[in-house]
Amino acid sequence: MNGTFFTPTQVVLAEVEQERQTQERKWGEQNHLDGTGREIDRVTAAACRATCQRAAAAGKVSWRHILAEQVYKAFGKPSPDMLRAELVQVAAVACAWVEAIDRRLAATPAVPAPAGPVTTTAVRRLYDFADEPSEGAHHIDD
Repeated sequence: MNGTFFTPTQVVLAEVEQERQTQERKWGEQNHLDGTGREIDRVTAAACRATCQRAAAAGKVSWRHILAEQVYKAFGKPSPDMLRAELVQVAAVACAWVEAIDRRLAATPAVPAPAGPVTTTAVRRLYDFADEPSEGAHHIDD
């Protein structure tokens, strides 16, 4: 079989890795305060959750609702361990949203594909993979 197959998540995470490398080159290693654990953020998280639940009940939930809820939950976490766990969830939701956008773009030929190529090398750095495609995998020629 020619070429390599990647899942949609692998493609998005390779783009994230490329962006992180760009950020590192531009600003170097960043070590800021977390600035989380404030009561206002916990209150905002609860409001975002209620808004998301109402939208879901009405059949109108959006990725913005879901991501806002996750981000404000993260902002409300006081400890690094809890914050880290929430930020992984934020990243997963953002990744899922990008995958959904990519599916829409692929279904609409008149809309251009996402900018910036994702190279096979970028994905290989992140994953061990088989040459057999999995469900929903993208094919990238070497």
